[in-house]
Formats: sequence, C-alpha cells, structure tokens
Amino acid sequence: MMDNEVRAQVIDGRNYSDRPRKRFAYWAQDSLLLYPLVFMLAAVLGAYAARNLDLYLATVETIPDWWTISVSAGVTLTSLIAAAMLGLLAIVFSISMVALQLSNQQYSPRVLKVFERSRTTKVVLGLFIATFVYSYMLLLFLLRTSAEEITFVSVFIDILLVFACLIAFVLFMRSILLMIRVNHIITLVADDTERVIAKEQPLAPAYVICQAPSFEPPDKVIRYARPPDNLFMRRHDHGVFTAIERSTLVQIASEHDCVLRVLPRYGSYINGDDAVVEVYGNPTVPSEKVLQALYLDSEPSMTQDPAYGIRILVDVALQALSPAVNAPTTARAVIDRLASLLSTISQRPQPTGVYTDETHQVRLLQPVRTWEYYVELAFCEIIHYGKDDPQTRRSVTDAMNYLQEKVPDRCQPALHRWLEELGSPDST
Repeated sequence: MMDNEVRAQVIDGRNYSDRPRKRFAYWAQDSLLLYPLVFMLAAVLGAYAARNLDLYLATVETIPDWWTISVSAGVTLTSLIAAAMLGLLAIVFSISMVALQLSNQQYSPRVLKVFERSRTTKVVLGLFIATFVYSYMLLLFLLRTSAEEITFVSVFIDILLVFACLIAFVLFMRSILLMIRVNHIITLVADDTERVIAKEQPLAPAYVICQAPSFEPPDKVIRYARPPDNLFMRRHDHGVFTAIERSTLVQIASEHDCVLRVLPRYGSYINGDDAVVEVYGNPTVPSEKVLQALYLDSEPSMTQDPAYGIRILVDVALQALSPAVNAPTTARAVIDRLASLLSTISQRPQPTGVYTDETHQVRLLQPVRTWEYYVELAFCEIIHYGKDDPQTRRSVTDAMNYLQEKVPDRCQPALHRWLEELGSPDST
C-alpha cells in the first residue's frame, strides 16, 4: 500500500434504508417499556376476541354444559387473578431491586446494564402485566353482561395465563440467580463485547484500498448543540459520546461532496458548543443534519465501543481485588476473558476509522482505539492493584504468555511492556 493510500470500509446505499430498523433495535435493547406495551396491547385484543367468541358460542344450542360457567363465578375468579397479578408484580419488582443492589455493591455499577437488557425480565414483566390487563378487561365484560351464564373460553384463557405466569416466575427466579453469579455476569459482558468487536472491527475483506484524503484547515467546524428528539432516541444537551450513524454521515458527505471528520472518541464527555465534527471541502453542510447522527447519553455504552466492555470487566476485577471484597479468583476469571478478547482483537485488522461511499471516495473519518490502548486498558489497573497478590500475578503472567503465543508480531511490544511492568515479586 502506497503512502497516499488508506484502508477504508465501504458504506453503501443499503445502509441508508436500514437506519430506522437500527434505531428501533437500539431503543428496544435498552427500553423496559416495549415489552409491557406489546403484551398489554395483546391482552386487550385477546380479551376482546375471547369475549366475542363467548358471545358466539352462547348462540350455539348444542354446546355441552361443561363449556359454561356462571357469571358470578367468573367475576370472582377474574377479580382474584387480577389482584394476585398485582402482588406478583410487587414481588418481581422487589426481587429485581435486591439483585440490582447486590450487583452494584459486589461487582460494579456498570453491570446494571445486564439487568436492564435482560430479555427474561422484560418478558416476565410483560406477561404479568398482560395477565392483569386481560383479567381486568374480562372483569369489565362480565360485570356488564346481563346473562346468568357464559361460555368457559375467556375464563379458561385467563387460567392458562396464570399457569404461564407461574412458569415465567420460576424462569425469572433462575435468571436472577444466574445474574447475581459473578461468572455469569463476566460471561454475558464478554460475549457482548465479542459481538461488538466482530461488528466494529471486521475482517480484511470488508476493507478497500482508496486514496487518502489530504488535510488542510477545515472549511467548517460543527459545534455541538442539542438536536431534536427523534422517534426512538432521546437527545441530551450534554453527555457521553456513545454512538454515531455512520451511514447518515456518509450520505451527507456524498451529497455535499466533502469529507466529515468526527473529533471525539467514544466515551468522551461533550458539552454544549464543543467542536465535534470538522468539514473538509464544502462549508455549506447543514450542521443540524450532522448533529442528528451523533448520540450522547448519561453514561457510556457498548453499542459501538468494545473498549467499554473491557472497562466493565476491569472494574469487576478491581472490585474483587479491593480489601473489602478480596476475591482474587473472580479477578482471575476476568483476566482469562480479557486475554480471550485481546486475542480476538489482535487477529483482526487494525481499524483505520476511514469510511467511503459506493464510489470508494473517502467521506468519513473517526478516531479509533489502537492495540496498545486495549492492552493498557485491560492490564494497567489490574497490575497496579493486584501485583502484590500471588494469584493475580500468576493470572496476569499466564494471560500474557497465552497472548504472546496467539498475537502477531506487530502486537508483541505492548505485551512485553506490561510484562516488564508486572516485574518480579521482589520488585514490589
């Protein structure tokens, strides 16, 4: 590759049409509102359909007697189920709060995202709410009917929902027990980080060789100002830089025949009026459209930043190494997963942060993390706080030896540096 050439990833037109789906997916991943709303809507429609089926079956003269139930019995049963669901919801909420408090104290506040994104928790809450709504709607139908007996279909569905809630409650308890086990937390975070690495650091076929852009003083500097909220994303006046819509920025740059350069790294804190994007080639680029493609939040996110997943794992290890907890075995479990993640990163091409449109013209540049940064993030603090512990020292040494066998030659110097930093036991 010549000096005036650079490796870049291509973002084509298919990514443009995929933006609404991605926005919805990001919102659904972190939202506790989606599942309860969907289940509530299904409960209302289900109650309406079941009641209409009851009314239709009531006109059938040959229906067996065991298909019917008195209205008073139906009212009693549905009211009991509705009250019981509220009680179960209170229990689920209490158990969740206790589990969150334990995880916050024992592991790290950052692992609370694991609970927030747990699909099991969302489905259980949605199912309990749906059962309550269905029972309440059915109770209203029964109280308004003038008949003395109704068919058993709608009440039978309510009973089935109760049994489904009992099964869901058992699964929820199992999920909570797993999520307060540190090894399970470590595995979840590491697996999520692996997926982000695969997405953000693709293999060599994803890159093309193109002409490197020349950097002169920018024609325009876009400063941060809160963009309007969109359908699925709440915007902030200031906050932590968490994600960008690369396809949107590439499209804007293509339309205005320019190059956009994003200045902050993921995890950087951005205040109002901070410089966030430089424009090269066309000063007429609309700042509002560019800012709509940048996302800030109150805390970092792993959405596009695998370094944050490593940060969470390191925090868990540091908490385990603190005198208040003193659990070096937990730190060893983290170190093993960190070694696995670093091995994965080393086997992939170093990202360049350069993105092109379909014509292979460079349109977007973005800061990237280097291999040296990942190694320092993974081991610097663990070595600092844990090198006096024999098990932690052995764990880090084993991880370094493992990585030296796995990583290519270009990655070796960073490992040697931290092996020297670890030093010998006598040096401490």
